[in-house]
Amino acid sequence: MADPTPSSASSTTSSRPRATAGGGAVPPVGTARRAAPPRRPAQSVRLAREARQQRLWYSILFAVVALIVLTLIGGALWEYVIYPGQAIATVNGQSIRTDSFNRFQKFETTLLTNQSSQLQAQIYQLQADTKNAAANVQLIQQLQTQQTTVAGNQQNVPAYTLSQMEQALELQQAARKIGAQATTVQLDAQMATLRKQSGYASLVSGTGVQDGDIRTYFATPAVVQQNVTKHYQGTVAKTEPEAKARHILVTAQNKTLADNLAAAIKANNGATFGALAQKYSIDNGTNGTQISKLPKAQQAQALAAQKQSSAYNGGWLRDPSQPFVSNQPSWLTPQTQFVPEVLNAVLSMKPGEVRVVKSQYGYHVIQVTARATHTLTTAERDAILQQNGQKGYQAWFTSATDATKNRVSPPDPNAQFPPATPVGQ
Repeated sequence: MADPTPSSASSTTSSRPRATAGGGAVPPVGTARRAAPPRRPAQSVRLAREARQQRLWYSILFAVVALIVLTLIGGALWEYVIYPGQAIATVNGQSIRTDSFNRFQKFETTLLTNQSSQLQAQIYQLQADTKNAAANVQLIQQLQTQQTTVAGNQQNVPAYTLSQMEQALELQQAARKIGAQATTVQLDAQMATLRKQSGYASLVSGTGVQDGDIRTYFATPAVVQQNVTKHYQGTVAKTEPEAKARHILVTAQNKTLADNLAAAIKANNGATFGALAQKYSIDNGTNGTQISKLPKAQQAQALAAQKQSSAYNGGWLRDPSQPFVSNQPSWLTPQTQFVPEVLNAVLSMKPGEVRVVKSQYGYHVIQVTARATHTLTTAERDAILQQNGQKGYQAWFTSATDATKNRVSPPDPNAQFPPATPVGQ
């Protein structure tokens, strides 16, 4: 029996999936179809790509700018902080900063220029003084020697400057070992004196040198010299020995002759000393040259020297600092600038004693004729103290700056700064 309700068959039929021509199933009527994702327009893809590229370029640009900034900062740090603080040299472990060296080099350059100008002006002034031409010859020669030294230093200012700075540290260190270092009070006083000098302010402002540079490398050596000189002055007695003596000088090959002369002098108590001196002594002002063989222009000068020589004045020994008096001796003292072996013998001998002494010049047949004790004046004692101090300082200075006793690195400023090195390099 057929179903009287047609909708029922229809409902049953619609609930099955329908077959398609290709064998696939067709979704039932009334079932929702899933929506496909919308396609992005081509313009949107292009904009996204450009945005990514733009971000990449910004990143690169930022990195470049950052690198430039860091390079500038690093360069500034090197130029103004790191490099100036670098040690250009060390002296026994004590450093000399590059910035101090560069400033002090400009200072030394100006000083050398000023010194050269001053020396030249003094030379011109002395040369123009025709009235005292003869007396000025030696002084002019001394000034010309100084000028040559200054000119040599100007040929390589960097090396000269560094050597001066190294020397300053060597002196400070050596002075400290003997308790003669510069004190703060002394350095303050020295700096105050420098500031009062004419041209000091312009010199400092023109070179950029700092007070610390001048204090360490210019003022300190001056104070150290004063302290060391005083250190070696020692004490001076109120009296000192003095003696008068004469000698006959023969060559180092004539020891037998010297002994024979000494015996002859002892035998007659020096009665023939003057005659023997004129005959045998080579201390005759000619230095072994025959005057007759000299050019005529030089013969007069040689004869004058011979006339004032020991051999032609009884063999007498004279203090070179005292005026010449014909055939007369002068008192010899411990301060007399004389051959050390001869002076020491003279001051230790008794009147009438005869002794043969050897020196670098040969054999001296010496006879002391008088001996006394001299009471020193205040001026003489001060002069002796100064002389002792100067001699002591010179010996100390040589030792203090001895390259074998100091560890200086680099060891040679001239190798570190070959000639013609530009200032400030």
